[in-house]
Amino acid sequence: MVITRKLPNSNIGRQKALSLAKAKQDSLPLGSLVLNPTTVTRLNDAVTGYDTALNSVAVA
Repeated sequence: MVITRKLPNSNIGRQKALSLAKAKQDSLPLGSLVLNPTTVTRLNDAVTGYDTALNSVAVA
């Protein structure tokens, strides 16, 4: 059996994937630990940074 996954190939697709991952993480009950704290921090930083970068590209 081969397992594959499709990676987003556009800026909007990447932003959507990051936003969905953050929404899923935020919707977990308190105390549930699916991702380790370091990964959660990286995800939060990535969402913020990517949104900022994408908005600056849209303005330019």
